Amino acid sequence: MQKPNSMDQIFNKIESDFFILIECLKRVLISNKQSDTANNLDKILKSEDIDKVDADEPLIRAISMSFHFLNIVEENVANQVHRLFDNSEAKNKGQWFEKLSQLKAFGLKEDEICSFLKKTIVEPVFTAHPTEAKRSTIMRHHRLLYELLVKLENQMWSNQERDEIFYDMEIVLKQLWLTGGLIDQKPDVFTEHKNSLHYLGDILPKSFRTFIHRFQKSWKALQLKSTYLLDVNNYPLIQMGTWIGGDRDGNPYVSQEITEKTMLSLRENAILIHKNSISSLSEKCSFSQELLGKDLIILDILETKLKSLDTKVRKEILKYPSEPWRCFCFWMIHCLEKNLYKHSEQLIKDLQELSDSLVRVGLEDFVLREVSPVTYLVRSFAFHSAKLDIRQNSQMHSNAIEKLLELSGYQDKNFSLWTEDKKNYFLNEELKIYRPFLHPRVKLDGDCFTVVSALKAVNNQIEITSARCVNSLIVSMTHTNSDLLLVYLLARESGLLRNCDEGLYLPIQVVPLFETIEDLNNSLMVMKEYLSHPIVQRSLKIQKEINGREQLIQDVMIGYSDSCKDGGILASQWGVYSAQRDLIDLANDLGITIRFFHGRGGTISRGAGPTDRFLEALPQGGLQGGFRLTEQGETIAQKYGSSTTAVYNFEMMASSITLINYKETHLQKNSPSIDDLMKFLSNESKLKYRSFLENSDFIEFYHQATPLDIIEECKIGSRPTRRKGVKSLDDLRAIPWVFSWNQSRFYLPGWFGVGTALSSLKNSKKALYQNLIDGLKENPFLRYIFLNIETSNASADLEIMSMYSTLVENKDIGNVMLTTILDEYQLLQDMLKDIFGGSFEERRPKLSRTLSLRKNLLKKLHQFQVKELAIYRKNKDKNNLSRLLLSINAIAGGERTTG
Repeated sequence: MQKPNSMDQIFNKIESDFFILIECLKRVLISNKQSDTANNLDKILKSEDIDKVDADEPLIRAISMSFHFLNIVEENVANQVHRLFDNSEAKNKGQWFEKLSQLKAFGLKEDEICSFLKKTIVEPVFTAHPTEAKRSTIMRHHRLLYELLVKLENQMWSNQERDEIFYDMEIVLKQLWLTGGLIDQKPDVFTEHKNSLHYLGDILPKSFRTFIHRFQKSWKALQLKSTYLLDVNNYPLIQMGTWIGGDRDGNPYVSQEITEKTMLSLRENAILIHKNSISSLSEKCSFSQELLGKDLIILDILETKLKSLDTKVRKEILKYPSEPWRCFCFWMIHCLEKNLYKHSEQLIKDLQELSDSLVRVGLEDFVLREVSPVTYLVRSFAFHSAKLDIRQNSQMHSNAIEKLLELSGYQDKNFSLWTEDKKNYFLNEELKIYRPFLHPRVKLDGDCFTVVSALKAVNNQIEITSARCVNSLIVSMTHTNSDLLLVYLLARESGLLRNCDEGLYLPIQVVPLFETIEDLNNSLMVMKEYLSHPIVQRSLKIQKEINGREQLIQDVMIGYSDSCKDGGILASQWGVYSAQRDLIDLANDLGITIRFFHGRGGTISRGAGPTDRFLEALPQGGLQGGFRLTEQGETIAQKYGSSTTAVYNFEMMASSITLINYKETHLQKNSPSIDDLMKFLSNESKLKYRSFLENSDFIEFYHQATPLDIIEECKIGSRPTRRKGVKSLDDLRAIPWVFSWNQSRFYLPGWFGVGTALSSLKNSKKALYQNLIDGLKENPFLRYIFLNIETSNASADLEIMSMYSTLVENKDIGNVMLTTILDEYQLLQDMLKDIFGGSFEERRPKLSRTLSLRKNLLKKLHQFQVKELAIYRKNKDKNNLSRLLLSINAIAGGERTTG
């Protein structure tokens, strides 16, 4: 591929590669005696009599595959474009070269740049939220197809060799066509964990190595001193986290056994990765001291380490006595195999001694190329691959303490009915005492057993390894200070709470999750009280030592999904932004740092959006403690499905954060306040959004105009779609809420209410309205949220929405509710054109063309789904259900998102 000079060239490349795969699929279909399917697919793609094409199950499967082809092609072309920019003098946004050159231009020296790099900590957290609709088998076939497409980019192949590649493509396509696309049964939790090991074990180790090499290349290209690269602490740190096996909120299948098994598996994965990387390094360290010269220091160190070993083991390690660096690698492998390293820092120290020795004999370049990536991998993965979070709902904690009070003989055992003052008094008194409520032999059951056994699993594991293997104990639906302090008391019951001379402490953080509009608004009051408690302050100081940090850090998780479901997109975004800003000010006053954990999903209404713009839109100081975010469902495969894509995403996040932190510290910002503007817009939009949801006919419309009933039949995750199994809107999780609106092309949570808010602002607050128009050019937060709202609105489809509304049995309800939606839809389009000063198609041709490429194929899928929904709801036929599940998969592939 030649370097593109315009967006048209990029899309021409996408369309060209897409139709290469389509032609291969058509040949497979014809060879499989399904010529009609091939012809109908061709008609849809050519926009020929789409409405007359009868959609049957084979055609739906072919369309579904076509969408996956398009997604694969788009990923490949994006990566090819990145490579072309790497090989040119152009500055590709997000690359290390660009960001480091800016820092250098600001006059920073190497040590000053490194001071900001050390503060750059990125931690993506894999969750098992059920938003990946594809089978893992299908995903592996897609990866093979992607690799063949990449192979085809190489111009070295002869015509015969290219024909072989095409033949291989057809073989993979035949395998795909003859492989069932539906997930037959819900995966269990440990299966979900094993799926995540594909990324943690296969893709990310290679990605980290490339990430380091690209960073080194940019550093050297700017003629910065390479000696700074010898210290891996000077590199930005990428670490991984996971909820899989630890997230209990509404998932009864996450047991103590599963948690312990998961943590053990994560440790085994990390040890295996380090063994393999050091084994590979040992082969490259075949330097003879007879040729290179002796390094007496490494010889002394090695001799000291081997003193206590028996003769046989010493002989194995000293297999090549004239190659001491290789022998040193054998020593590290021996320690890993025999579990002699208690902590990963001991392995890092050995790798540093190896590096120092090689530098002393003149092999600095070798150290940077080969040893530094291995050391970095140990620093990132440690001995746990990914830090596990334990998450539980605050109500479950209340249920657990009530059972403990009952078994302890308390008369007033209804903890959840106590006032907040009474709860805090009780907790303050109990947290002065180290003894548990019950004797260890007393058997627990129900919610109490679930909660306490989870904490026991953590305690058991950190005694085997270290407290670093678990990041935090997250309390979802945190409403009050007592919701957080209660975890300390329950930890006492499990043995996780520790005692020292100063008093009781927890080695692992308790982290609030603020996820409703009300809780976000109350977060400052809750955290002010919580952070002032002696046990919390004591725990933060000890956690600082455990984790080797330079500052006191308190994690706070903020939820985009439930806040949007609760109050709509603008109220949610402003609530999240305001809460962060307030908590940053509080932390500054208390002399600590807040690290925000962003609970983002795969769609805009659940916090998704371009990562670079998201980072720029955060309030000042929001990245000082690092950056933690959830990666859910299909976004894991999209961002980390190949090493190339993973490296790009890591680089985008790390380089952007480094530059943002410098600018916030040293460059003055004089942006006008947007508080009055956003308060008005969020209130107005929330009123419109809530009035729609609280309409007496809403539930009937929602349940019938979306495929929610079919989504609840999907087996795409271990976790139930409802927290408590109650058939209510409040109990419905945010993922199926968003998924159902997306499937029916309303995309309603991502835009509804905003048009009314903007219109009201224009009519009643003209000065603020002009502030908004001006702010969209300068304020990253305003630009980010309104571009995202526009994306959601553009993804909705008036014709398709109307089609689904015909499924509402009461036609009056269907017509009235649809009219409300369409009026708001059109109003928002008009208002967006007004505030941005131009049409969507003119300003955002890339997204416009991306949606256009999918339009006809999606239309046929929606027609099929609406028809099958009508039939299924009358007869509940399992055959209809199977076809509907197939359509859910296909539409999710076309939209590139579920929830």
